[in-house]
Amino acid sequence: MLQAVLLALEGSALGQAMRGTLWLYPLANTLHVLAIASLFGALLVSDLRLLGAARGLAAPALLGLTLPLAWAGFGLAALTGLMMFIADARVIAHNPFFQAKLVLLALAGLNALAFHRLGAGGDWTKLLAGLSLAVWVLVIVCGRAIAYW
Repeated sequence: MLQAVLLALEGSALGQAMRGTLWLYPLANTLHVLAIASLFGALLVSDLRLLGAARGLAAPALLGLTLPLAWAGFGLAALTGLMMFIADARVIAHNPFFQAKLVLLALAGLNALAFHRLGAGGDWTKLLAGLSLAVWVLVIVCGRAIAYW
């Protein structure tokens, strides 16, 4: 069943275009890198502030600036990542670094949910901010390793 879905994704118009158009895959890859840079840059600034850096900056104001950028980066990274996945779905789906990246993305999502449920300023703030940084670094490492497996 899974193999049929993966084959259908590869055979889709987008899958064929990703493999058969000279500029589409490199464009998606470039946008993916820029999206990750926006996402991680915004999270880095936010999480470092929550860990105690730049105490002169009000955390709520800073988060109000950085979180929309992080969400935009995440959305673009998800879209372009899906595009690159569809190009070679059968191979990528079995890549252990891709599988690890998906688990880490789920963990990052649970961490963000916990942060929003518990709120900034509580006892868990520093732990969740540190976990966020660690998980996102690992997501990036796994993402880069996909290409070399």
